[in-house]
Amino acid sequence: SQLGGDTPTLTKTQYVKTGDVISVALPQYDGIPIPTVSYQWLRDASTAISGATDPEYTVVSGDIGHTLKCKITATNGVGSDSVDTSDVTNSILS
Repeated sequence: SQLGGDTPTLTKTQYVKTGDVISVALPQYDGIPIPTVSYQWLRDASTAISGATDPEYTVVSGDIGHTLKCKITATNGVGSDSVDTSDVTNSILS
C-alpha cells in the first residue's frame, strides 16, 4: 500500500540562532503495517548533517548563515516509501 501524509512542519523557522532546539512535527502516515519513520536534518536543503537523525535538532555554530530543514522517510516494507521534507528555516543567526 502507498504511504501518505501531510507536509512536515518545523516548530521554528524564523530568528533561529545557535543553541535553539528545532523540532519537526511528524505528519500522520497511513499504511499497513504501520510505517517506520527516520529523520535526516539537512543544511542548505541538500547537505546531510552528520549524526542529526532525531526529530529534534540543536542549532550549532556551523549552521550560521545556512538554512535547515528535515527529511523524513516513512517505510513499511510493503508499498512505496514516502519521503517528505519540512519547511525551511531562514538563514541561521549568530
